[in-house]
Amino acid sequence: MHKRQLQALCALFLSAVAVCAMSRRPAEPLAAECRAGVVTVRELDQAMDRYIKQLHRISPDKTFTPSETADMRATTLNDLILRRIFTAMAKQDGVTVLDSDVRERYLIVCTGLFENNEAAFKKALLEDGWTEEEYLVSLREIITAEKIRARLMGDIDVPRAEEEAYYRAHLDDYRVEEMALRHLLINAPDRDAPERGLKTLRTQLLEQKVPADSLEARAAAELALRERKIAGLLDSLKKGADFTALARAFSEDGSAPQGGDLGRVAKGQMVKPFEEAAFALKKGGLSGVVRSEFGFHLIKADSDPEVRQQTFDDVEYAINAKLQAQREAERIMTLEKEWKVKRYN
Repeated sequence: MHKRQLQALCALFLSAVAVCAMSRRPAEPLAAECRAGVVTVRELDQAMDRYIKQLHRISPDKTFTPSETADMRATTLNDLILRRIFTAMAKQDGVTVLDSDVRERYLIVCTGLFENNEAAFKKALLEDGWTEEEYLVSLREIITAEKIRARLMGDIDVPRAEEEAYYRAHLDDYRVEEMALRHLLINAPDRDAPERGLKTLRTQLLEQKVPADSLEARAAAELALRERKIAGLLDSLKKGADFTALARAFSEDGSAPQGGDLGRVAKGQMVKPFEEAAFALKKGGLSGVVRSEFGFHLIKADSDPEVRQQTFDDVEYAINAKLQAQREAERIMTLEKEWKVKRYN
């Protein structure tokens, strides 16, 4: 996903959780409440619905597992609660947002997802249940909340000495099993993955305006064709074909120009079917056809698996991010206690 698209999607997600704080407790069921206001179940459901619709504009065939849906709902509720608190804090502190800032954010979304087509953007807002005025109000609240959050978290700093102490105390966490791998991929993702530029066969066919009554049959036929293609490539490799040359010629992964070279891959970085097949290989070994959520893989081992202790320099950034996130979470917990947050959903 391009940076501008990501910025736009983030803005849309935050917009989806934008709801004006209520001064009185409503009669309808609550998802959460605090001294800054309440979040109703209806508001939470609406925010979820809007966000999913926005994602489907980018990835029409995207689906969510029950676990992903639950995580998304919890994240959305947390954002709604914090928006209530940050908005209240902004009022207390006299924090304001310029109209030009709101317009700039509006254009980021419009440009990132709708190629600066305001008519298409306004149509999408209406489909999601927004009026333009409501959406602009929500963007103002988003920017206001961002200012308060930056003020609240801006002085967090993790000294290098503390990072090094954490590293020494958790050496086992930074031992990795890794190996040098190549792979060849024939795309057939089971769901859209826009961050990797992957689209399901159904999405591709929908974009080609294939009629709905023939969509499933066409998708099944295309999947069978790709299975036959990967099986043919495996047969060629078994007969002595060069893996690097075949990967350059046929792989649909970004590593194709490098002959499928993935470099040294640590266990835990890849999806489970790929990882299980790869780490069962020895140097020079070739896998069978491996089916993952991204498509059909052929994997070749350029080394044996081996365990390596990562250096502090290897993991310093990750440790800093981890410790920083812990401090931010602690401040949020303290803030929620001060504002007497209660969750019901």
